[in-house]
Amino acid sequence: MIRTAMAVIASLLLLLGFGDIPDAYGQDAARCVSVGGGSRSQTLRNSCSKKIEVVWCHNSTKRGSGRSRCGRKGKHYQQHRSLEPGERYENQYSLPSGARISYGACYGGYYSTKVQGRSYTCKTARSKSKRSDSYRKRDDSYRKRETRTDRNRRQNDRRRASRGGDAKSCVSIGGGSRSQTLRNTCGKKIEVVWCHNSGKRGSSRSRCVREGKYYQQHRTLEAGERYENQYSLPSGARISYGACYGGYYSTKVRGRSYSCK
Repeated sequence: MIRTAMAVIASLLLLLGFGDIPDAYGQDAARCVSVGGGSRSQTLRNSCSKKIEVVWCHNSTKRGSGRSRCGRKGKHYQQHRSLEPGERYENQYSLPSGARISYGACYGGYYSTKVQGRSYTCKTARSKSKRSDSYRKRDDSYRKRETRTDRNRRQNDRRRASRGGDAKSCVSIGGGSRSQTLRNTCGKKIEVVWCHNSGKRGSSRSRCVREGKYYQQHRTLEAGERYENQYSLPSGARISYGACYGGYYSTKVRGRSYSCK
């Protein structure tokens, strides 16, 4: 009831022109999520000006989409992801086309949303700051295990991919009204590095040769995944990019060139 009331108040403020609510951490952000369609996948887009975390699942029975299906192993929401302002996420397995997407969202980064069955609540900054020492230690231990897991995953990605395999041909650049997109058209995970030549406001951090560095951004893309961001991929700009098979840090940048580890 309280969350519903907060969502109604937030919607009224938006309609009145006040934009996003200051200090929105811990508030419902479902209104920020826009679900779009595509030929192979649906998309989730953050239409607000603050970072949000989205949780979701679907009802599809398509091959390869079982891990994100609602109710799997007694759990309703199966996926969670943080989205920067203006960012759009696409994946043909977790957001299959034609499926009904059940979702929720909260302002903040990862673990801002607490899931309980088919409902969810948004954690407040105050509750995060008052965690007990034992909880903090457990959280730190989890991060260490997660770091080891990520490291093992990167090593496995590199073993599976061709040693030194260039994946630039896997990258497809698409257009939009506010942003361009990067899409992985291959069947393996890749890492993309890129920059642009735009002079638009808010896009300078990704501009080529900023602070003597050519490529400014890097990101991994799963098979079939598409990435969109109006600040790092502004519409109308020339995108310079490269890519390698594997996870993070598979690509080694040197000036305007790159090599695959």
